[in-house]
Amino acid sequence: MSRVGHGLSNEVYAAQGRPRIQAPAVHLYELCLLGRWYREALEGEGDGGPPDQLLRQLENVLRRARAASSSPPRRAVTPA
Repeated sequence: MSRVGHGLSNEVYAAQGRPRIQAPAVHLYELCLLGRWYREALEGEGDGGPPDQLLRQLENVLRRARAASSSPPRRAVTPA
């Protein structure tokens, strides 16, 4: 399977007959995942990394989510 960064590309996902993954769903998933890792790091558990690094990652995801929500929605390109 094709991967983009740490995830599957939308093209591969769509080729399997699944709906496109929208950015808000990805942002929510990332926020939940990083939030858990950050909490675990503060409690001295987990291996997600040091709390300050995880906090910066959380801030970056929040920034991307805000930017995506303030920009006009993208239209899906459908083949002719």
